[in-house]
Amino acid sequence: MPLQSALSIDLSYPKGTKRSNAFLMAHKKTDGIEVVDLAKESDHVRFSVTELSPFALLWVDDSETVIPPEVLPPGVDPNDVKLIIEPLADDKTAAMQADMEATSDFAIKEFVSRRIWKKYAEWWEIRLVNIKTGEDVPLQGDLTIKLPYPSGTYKDNSFLMVHKINNGLERVALSQNDSVLSFTVNKLSPFALLWLDKSEEGLIKPSGDRDYSTYSGDNGSPDTPYEFWEWVKKSILLSKRGDTVKVRTPALILTCPS
Repeated sequence: MPLQSALSIDLSYPKGTKRSNAFLMAHKKTDGIEVVDLAKESDHVRFSVTELSPFALLWVDDSETVIPPEVLPPGVDPNDVKLIIEPLADDKTAAMQADMEATSDFAIKEFVSRRIWKKYAEWWEIRLVNIKTGEDVPLQGDLTIKLPYPSGTYKDNSFLMVHKINNGLERVALSQNDSVLSFTVNKLSPFALLWLDKSEEGLIKPSGDRDYSTYSGDNGSPDTPYEFWEWVKKSILLSKRGDTVKVRTPALILTCPS
């Protein structure tokens, strides 16, 4: 149906998608198919039309993990193997939380020290399963896993991935791009993804290069040398591969006892 003037329409993102996905809007008009220009806002897509008729919104799922044959045992067909990501059972989640509260790892302790740390966390059981036999498939090499960002987060949040292994916990290096979080492991078992909400980050700066030139107290910088070095320590612990932390301080004079 033709309109008298252009109509702007807002659509919420389809479930499981967000602004970082690639979208295409197709519009069936009386004279054929038209590709509609989309504006991607924080929580919806917006487009304008002069005619109302059927529409189709298409998108690319760029969070799919590719399972290469070389990470599987000999004789296992990659087409028979599926990566299963499901919520961690309550008892395993509680056990992992207890391990994290008891750990001496500084970066994990930094997250756990926050009062509502469990609110900003996801707990997963990640497995490779043979869909024909139903049996778990052990990894024989490094597998890179891609995951969508948790709801309400994006690449500028500070994240921490923790892996439950036989002898304790290990931190897993994360890569954050426009579309997905990715990490590489050679064993599969319970995982926890923690993040800092923007309102909870406190002294911790967003990920990326950091430059602490002063502790004057201006613009939210720490007021004392102690707070300054606490700020730097937290930033180093939460930095990702490729980040740069630059520190410039006044001269530090140490007096040795006689």
